[in-house]
Amino acid sequence: MKTARLLLSRYFHIENAGGGIVALILLCAISLPCSANQIGCTSVVMSGPGYVGLDDNHGNPLSANVLVSPVQANVMAEPFTLTATISCAPGPSWTGEAVVALAQYKTESSTAYIPFSVTPASTWITVPGGSSTTVSFTFNGLPDSVQPLINTIINIGCYNPQIRGYPSLQEQTQFDIYTTHYLPEAPQQRPFLGVISDACNWAIGTTQYAAVEAAVTKGLYNCGYLTYDSAAKFTKFTPLQTATPTGETFYLTAFLYARPTTAACYDVANYLLCCANALGLQCTCDLINNNATQQKTVGQSFITNPIYLIGSAASNGYTTPTFYNHQVLIDKGGNVCDASLAMEFDLAGNVNRALTPPTAWPLLGYWQTPSTCVGCPTENTGLVNLPIPSAPNILINHFIPVINTATNIIG
Repeated sequence: MKTARLLLSRYFHIENAGGGIVALILLCAISLPCSANQIGCTSVVMSGPGYVGLDDNHGNPLSANVLVSPVQANVMAEPFTLTATISCAPGPSWTGEAVVALAQYKTESSTAYIPFSVTPASTWITVPGGSSTTVSFTFNGLPDSVQPLINTIINIGCYNPQIRGYPSLQEQTQFDIYTTHYLPEAPQQRPFLGVISDACNWAIGTTQYAAVEAAVTKGLYNCGYLTYDSAAKFTKFTPLQTATPTGETFYLTAFLYARPTTAACYDVANYLLCCANALGLQCTCDLINNNATQQKTVGQSFITNPIYLIGSAASNGYTTPTFYNHQVLIDKGGNVCDASLAMEFDLAGNVNRALTPPTAWPLLGYWQTPSTCVGCPTENTGLVNLPIPSAPNILINHFIPVINTATNIIG
């Protein structure tokens, strides 16, 4: 059965002096009068199984309170929990009711808020004077698909027995929630906010591995902020180096902040890997060519079949560039996803009218497939046109790129 995952990031909106909105990552601290005592939800923290981190686009933790929780068959297998810490000022103890006053979220497609189910809806507590008590609420009801959930609001209120009609104080939390296909994988086991946002929006509503994979690949190809540089042997985002046992470093932060930008297949494949693995798809990157020397600047060149490179308009027509090698994403089944290009013909020789990039194409077939189509304008399909028949003798250099957050590479 398919398993999805939830990533939840917490933030508050505060107006600055100029009247604008500033998004801050913080724990709430509120202390309001409640009868004779000062009582407040001094913090609301998330607890429960499956925590992972979520980073800003510089590799810095957004919050310690980021939750990953699986969803199966529209039922939370491991519901997420909010724990509210209720504090009382020195003096007499305070007895009152802690209530989830509001718990709801919206999806990109929903026109109205959708409520969570909460257990318990309320609970009576006693807080000793000068001390604190914690109370936990469990939430269910997330969608069983990849989703960015927007404007999620959970309000926890504290009621005085004498003033039951409204909360004597209320702690409001606002969330971005990302439900993913499964637990994020390296190099995005701690997803960057920019990456998880892209990936979830491209794969919105998907539930199966193949559908998530195809949606992310198509989303990146059609994103509009990358233009392919077919002459690049290396780039400012994936520079030529032998940096680590993986042999490759990807400057993810620089890439995120440089868009729109030109990029080569190394950058496109590495970012596709980040997006796919942030959703738990278990992919790798492979550099493929015809030559045993596995450097980016050395190899046996090949001429492609007609392709439309990422960022090119279909009205401009196809191109047939010469490549020395090409980097692609390889899924857990060993098949190719390539967001760098769309081919004019699919592997059966049919015209690819929608300009859909290759998703889950068999590796050798993607590389070169002898055509069986009578009257087809090409004698083979796949990426490679010439040389023939040496193209299927494919050599692979396997990468899981190291993510580098330096930004000074952009100058």
